Amino acid sequence: MGRSLLPKDRYERSIEVPTQFLVLYGERTCEAARKGIQILLNHLRIPYRKIDRSYLVSRDFGEPVVLIVLGFPWQELEHIASLCSRGTLRVIAFGSSGSYPKDMSKFKVITADPANLLPYNEGLRSNLTCSFVNSLLELSSFPIITGLLPPQIALRIDDVVGYKLQYLDAALDHGWVPNLGLFVEDFQPFASRIAPKFSSLAKSQMVELSPHALTANSFLFFDYNRGKPFRFGEFSDRWVKTLRDFRAWGFPLSSVINAHFHTLSSICISSLLDCGVRYHFSELQPDWVSMKPDVNHLPCGDPVCTTGQSNQLGIFQVYSGDSALDCNWSTSLYDFMMHVNSKDLISSISQRIYKRLDLSLWTGFAAFITTHENLLSNLRKFSILAIWDEVDRLMADHPLCPQKTSLSELGRACENHTNIVVDRVEPVDNEWVVRVSGNSFGESFLTAFLEGRPHLIRLPAFKGKRDIVVRL
Repeated sequence: MGRSLLPKDRYERSIEVPTQFLVLYGERTCEAARKGIQILLNHLRIPYRKIDRSYLVSRDFGEPVVLIVLGFPWQELEHIASLCSRGTLRVIAFGSSGSYPKDMSKFKVITADPANLLPYNEGLRSNLTCSFVNSLLELSSFPIITGLLPPQIALRIDDVVGYKLQYLDAALDHGWVPNLGLFVEDFQPFASRIAPKFSSLAKSQMVELSPHALTANSFLFFDYNRGKPFRFGEFSDRWVKTLRDFRAWGFPLSSVINAHFHTLSSICISSLLDCGVRYHFSELQPDWVSMKPDVNHLPCGDPVCTTGQSNQLGIFQVYSGDSALDCNWSTSLYDFMMHVNSKDLISSISQRIYKRLDLSLWTGFAAFITTHENLLSNLRKFSILAIWDEVDRLMADHPLCPQKTSLSELGRACENHTNIVVDRVEPVDNEWVVRVSGNSFGESFLTAFLEGRPHLIRLPAFKGKRDIVVRL
């Protein structure tokens, strides 16, 4: 995957447009490092201006500004560090090492090369992005306004037939809103006993119900057994029957596709849209059983880490690392019930859950976890409760203060992240005027950091342009 597949820059602004972030490149800055900074700021929806040294010298920085610098030897950075004493300038220096200033509350150093943010290197869902977002938190003596996704977490459970449900009660007791992907035909023998409960929970928005496949070997959205997409008639017959079963059971259809093996035929999309489906949580290209990098996958052309598509005309495709194709690797976090230490089961599973959610939260991707009913239902209820207790304990002190939500809400947040652009950020009389543009789907959010904590900025539904006054 080369740089030609990187999406266009939606966040660089001309020098006269007010922004909270400035970028200063040194002569030694390579093109790959510049592209790394570009996709990072685009992903976090941070408008920025490129400046030169003369701009830096001529300003007193009475207004709060975050300056990103890279490509300078430490000797030259010493002068930039001294500017932090002027006004409210804050500095993040990439790729530098040396004798750091004594007061690190205004100056942060990230020694890694931002070229590592490119998708064919470490990518955006990496420790480097974590370090940048954490630096913003630590520098936030004044509000630092970003378009980071709201800190929400969700649970997806695949291959559901309803044989044992102690896992579901345990998840609900801990505030999760599970998306249940049903094997529709395998569910039928249990429907008379379980469907009323599922229906009631779904109508109360305590669970979401998505058709996953007909059975483990009979697919709904893709002819996986023959390795090719369905023809329309083949899919239509399956889909009509599935909708009939959902209606008979009183199941509202989730707006999320929870597709078996993450596969989807493109001929399905119009029918799904007609039924209110909006989101496809998958890294695989429709009509394929493989991943296809594409310039339309925001933020960096990588389908494994995407918050949506720039020219989206149908269903939003969303994913955040740990491909299903890699699930058998011991390092994969795709399914939190796999590759666990049986001698320390509760801690091992809890740590896998936390590790995946933590990385997605810090890096601004949809933070969700996945497992399969047959794996989870093998545990006794007290063990499942202990796992969720430990996850809650780990999450309680998370700096980003995540909240549990549904998979469809994560999809909606990603849709708004894609369709709403932050045009400018301007300080006015101890407030901030933030101009946004685009088309929102319901209420949306920006994220401001202040005094080391995130603060959600609510945006009412809008179309076109809107100025938001931020008071924190």
